[in-house]
Amino acid sequence: MDSAKKILIVSHYCLPHIGGIEQVVANQAVFLAENNFEVSVICCAAEDEIPGQGKWQQVSVFRLSPNNFVVRRFNIPFPLLGVRAIAKIWTSVKNSEMVHIHDVFYQTSWYAGLFAVCLRKPLYLTQHVALVDHSSKMVTLVQKIVYSTIGTLLFRKARAIIVYNNYVKNFLEGCGVTPSKVFFIGNGIDTNFFSPVQDISQKQILRKELGLPLDKILVLFAGRFVDKKGFAIAYASRSEKYQMVFVGSGDFPEDWKKTPGIIFLGPKKPEELALIYKACDLFVLPTIGEVMTLTIQEAMASGLPVVTTKNAAYSVYDLDPQAFFLVDRNFADIRDSLEKIATNSGQYNIAAQYSRTYAVQHFNWRINAKMLLEIYSKY
Repeated sequence: MDSAKKILIVSHYCLPHIGGIEQVVANQAVFLAENNFEVSVICCAAEDEIPGQGKWQQVSVFRLSPNNFVVRRFNIPFPLLGVRAIAKIWTSVKNSEMVHIHDVFYQTSWYAGLFAVCLRKPLYLTQHVALVDHSSKMVTLVQKIVYSTIGTLLFRKARAIIVYNNYVKNFLEGCGVTPSKVFFIGNGIDTNFFSPVQDISQKQILRKELGLPLDKILVLFAGRFVDKKGFAIAYASRSEKYQMVFVGSGDFPEDWKKTPGIIFLGPKKPEELALIYKACDLFVLPTIGEVMTLTIQEAMASGLPVVTTKNAAYSVYDLDPQAFFLVDRNFADIRDSLEKIATNSGQYNIAAQYSRTYAVQHFNWRINAKMLLEIYSKY
């Protein structure tokens, strides 16, 4: 593309709000700005953010002022849009040449997608997750309604749909999406930013700075405190053989914070989380409905052995089962796996080295993002 093309990227939230989609949006925006695109991002302001126009590196960012009732009441990142926010999305779509929305579950994507269709703007979609089993029947019902109505429409109207794993790909095909318009682009991270400590002394220094135990095996959970991420299962997998560090946003029960062997750090920015990865020893994420999340990639790049939920969609990654640990989603099996790694230095060292090597070879987001340019130019 010879001249800068105006692209609008739409997400429910974006950085500095913490989340996997937010990080993907940031990486995509920066990459496109570096590759002769005029990039604008429109998202919602989180409760601790100021709505309005801003700048992030070379990217223009506008944060809408939403109603965050659902976020506060149900701990679900689902901002509600008012008339002014919808009007701003219309104007932003109208002033763009192409639109890329992130996940059809959110209202930002509904309106941006519909407006793109009405204004005949090329529409692209990254679908991050499939239907997620949830303890709340209401949340499950809402998901089904969204995917069977506005979701199906946007799936049909998008020129191309990007997915990160076969789990979502199969879900889309089940929704009637033509397989030829679905493209697998491996997610990615900065493997220089997320990297292991050079030696044990560096880890000890980091632990002192972070207020973490110096002489304990530390198992890290990083993610939102919601059912999908399995934070309660991770908590139940605690053991005398290690201590557990919890990083994330959401409702973490107060009495759990007082449990011996549990360290609660709350939400952290990416630069803070990068140091926490370095300071810990293992990573656990009993998630469901998603595979190879950004936090798993970040943990691997930081040299941590990973224990996560068994899922057939991992087959595409060709992982070594002796170094990347997929287990059933229950606390007993997860605890058993964590204890075996924590108490076997040989296995631990092999798994730690495997994590780092695999991450460097497969998770460079700049390489993966180049496929976007091919998709934009062909479809």
